[in-house]
Amino acid sequence: MRARMESAQHILYRVLTKEYGAKQTGMQIHDNKIRLDVICEKDLTSIPKEDFELKVNKVIAMNLPVTKTTYQRDQVPSDIDVSHIPSHVKNVVIVAIGDFDVQPCGNEHVNNTSEIGEYHILDIKRNGKDIYRFEGTVTDSSAIMK
Repeated sequence: MRARMESAQHILYRVLTKEYGAKQTGMQIHDNKIRLDVICEKDLTSIPKEDFELKVNKVIAMNLPVTKTTYQRDQVPSDIDVSHIPSHVKNVVIVAIGDFDVQPCGNEHVNNTSEIGEYHILDIKRNGKDIYRFEGTVTDSSAIMK
């Protein structure tokens, strides 16, 4: 379940960065949900959660391969930002979801987006000035797990 949620969260984050200019400020994974905090000038609570779900689930449905490649820190391709990875980390894992998303991540992931299931947003709320918290989960069916 954690690998499925983490991979879905990567897709959500890419949607938020590309379409709304959001930047991640925090993340926490639980057994049954994942939390993503972002900073964004646009009011993300004014957008129906179904819009975000649709965009994420559309990418999931593309059955994209999810690859994990480990690089020595000084060998990471220059177009990948590793500035938020602590400097003591010498081996950096880069996760690529097809050609949709590429970013460093040390967490578990699925091997293909077809393994994720359906993504659901449990809550979107403002958590400070221009800070938004997304809580989501994945299911095998359209039933939302709480």
